[in-house]
Amino acid sequence: MSEAPGSNSEAYFVGKRQLLEWVNDFLGLELKKVEELHSGWAYCQLVDAIFPGQVKISKVDFHAKFDYEYLKNFKVMQDVFTRNQVKKPVPMDKLIKGKYQDNFEFLQWFKSFFDARYNGEPYNAEGRRAKMMKKKVLNTPTRLPTPGGRRESKIKSTDFEGSPKPNVKIFKKTPSRLLSHFSGSR
Repeated sequence: MSEAPGSNSEAYFVGKRQLLEWVNDFLGLELKKVEELHSGWAYCQLVDAIFPGQVKISKVDFHAKFDYEYLKNFKVMQDVFTRNQVKKPVPMDKLIKGKYQDNFEFLQWFKSFFDARYNGEPYNAEGRRAKMMKKKVLNTPTRLPTPGGRRESKIKSTDFEGSPKPNVKIFKKTPSRLLSHFSGSR
């Protein structure tokens, strides 16, 4: 069986609320709209449940915010489909746009596919997601840009006796020559 059952499958006659409830319950999420699936990472987790150990979760971007990042997530999913002879092409270019109809139709197909393929083994979606999100958070920079050309850094200072004081925000002014370089004026 390379694809889900045909268009007479029960999943094609299920409303968006039931489909969202299913995704939310299975993955431990709180999605409000079908369009929120356009980033692709939720589908990657569902595919991970169907084909345990075949999705490279480390390549899934759970913090994706741009089209090219969504595309990477869908490519991870398509790669697993290809390796398992699932002939359904993932309409990535349509899904990443976040339009309701495209995402709803794909979710209907995916629910049908999931029902046909999932073996019922317990899946810890939150645990898998938390593990990867923790790794990504640890790799984020500690200095964040702030408006007005200032960089904020949180430095834990100590007094002369060595006892720690609370975190202190220190703002450093970005040199004007750098600001003029990035703004295009000289």
